[in-house]
Amino acid sequence: MTRRLLERLNLEGALLAGTDYTEAILDRIVFDGADLAGAVFSDSSITDTSLRTVQAHGVRFQGATLTRTSFAAATLTDAAFHQCRMTECHFSDTDLSDANFHGAHAQFCRFERSAMPRVRFSGSRLQNCEFGRANLEEARFGSMKLRYAHFTNTNLINADFRNAAIQLCDFYGAVLRGAHFLGADLSNVDFRKADLEGARDLTQTQLGRALTDETTILPNGSRGPYMRRSGAERPVYHWTPLEEEPDGVSG
Repeated sequence: MTRRLLERLNLEGALLAGTDYTEAILDRIVFDGADLAGAVFSDSSITDTSLRTVQAHGVRFQGATLTRTSFAAATLTDAAFHQCRMTECHFSDTDLSDANFHGAHAQFCRFERSAMPRVRFSGSRLQNCEFGRANLEEARFGSMKLRYAHFTNTNLINADFRNAAIQLCDFYGAVLRGAHFLGADLSNVDFRKADLEGARDLTQTQLGRALTDETTILPNGSRGPYMRRSGAERPVYHWTPLEEEPDGVSG
């Protein structure tokens, strides 16, 4: 079956709720401000396309390939990006509350200042991505690979990093209170000025491999830098645990 090809179309402000673009090839399309609530882009190929300020609650991009596509200032609540491949995409100032990126591969993507509470990146691979000043409270990063990512001044309260490979990442000034790090690889992670008070299941080895200084707040509430055998990796109180939920399940 021949895949539909749509290119160089201006659909700005169009009413497209529920439209099915499954397996379509979209090249240089303008959807800015369109209503795409519940639209389906599964297994599509989207290149140099603008979805700025779209209203797209529940939109589906499972298995899609997204290249140089902008979702800036869009509403993508409860969106599904399972198994997507994303390169140089922009999600800055976007509402991604409860979105699901399970198993996605992303590189050189930008999520600065976005609202991303409870977003799920479990099992995904992210490289050279920017999350500065985003709200990632209760986000799930379990069993994922995260490399050269930047979380400067980001809200990561109660985030779940269990069994994640977090390497060469920058958490400068991030708030990680109550975050869960059981089994996480924190090789060369920058925790300077980060707030780790109440962070759970951190070990001497994990913190020893990370960069901390006198501006770091350690799990027990004391100031860094972290010193082995200090006990500062153990929180003095416990945050409310995250409710268990199967990975890869959307809304």
